[in-house]
Amino acid sequence: MGLKKLLEEQNGNRTCNVCQGPFDLEGEGGMEGDFGILPVAFCPTCYACLMDMAEQLLHLECPHCGKQYDDDEEPNDGSPSS
Repeated sequence: MGLKKLLEEQNGNRTCNVCQGPFDLEGEGGMEGDFGILPVAFCPTCYACLMDMAEQLLHLECPHCGKQYDDDEEPNDGSPSS
């Protein structure tokens, strides 16, 4: 790790791994963590987009009624059950 990057991190400044934009983790928010062994940081905008994509992929909420359901429950598509 370079000295410049180390000094930036000590001041709370990070570079987003998605948009490559600088952000202040403590002042603006965002997320810092690991994907396996890879360290990552996400600015607030990219983190919000990442969470929205994960929610869509995990189907946490019914797109029709907003009701949450789990993996065992089938979503109600409005068709009559047989």
